[in-house]
Amino acid sequence: MPVKDEITTTATSQDRAAEATTRLRHALHLPELTATELKRLSLAIAEIAAEEAEANARFAERIYALYETLTPRKRSIKSEVTPYLGEDLVPISSAYGFHINVYGPPDPIVLLKIYGKEQLPRALSLFKPAKLKEAVARLMEEYPGTKPKTKTKTEDLIDYIIKQVAPE
Repeated sequence: MPVKDEITTTATSQDRAAEATTRLRHALHLPELTATELKRLSLAIAEIAAEEAEANARFAERIYALYETLTPRKRSIKSEVTPYLGEDLVPISSAYGFHINVYGPPDPIVLLKIYGKEQLPRALSLFKPAKLKEAVARLMEEYPGTKPKTKTKTEDLIDYIIKQVAPE
């Protein structure tokens, strides 16, 4: 019986294993199995599949083809995304007397004075999310009862910072 398309495309490996085990138990007329019995069934399947694959090239090809579709896909999203480096940021006032620590959390007031409200989101986006979270924590202490929409999305952290230091 061919593998169902909806199982192969949407279910997790664990879901698929459970579904396959259930189908096999029904085909073999077996009741629910304990963990030990499942191991014994897995061993029996592996041994019979090995024998059958050695004798039947088509069976071996089917196993290999399914095995290949189960290979996890590598994510290369990070390599495709070009990080923003701030080349187009233009100071609207002198940075003289201001210190920007690029390794620490951003000082949104300093960035606001140097780059203005329009460029503040881009200036903040130069900082790592962990550093933005530190800046948010400071602002939450300074403005009790406020908080970002989420603390996991960089956009929400930046939006919160902007609302606190450059309200409309």
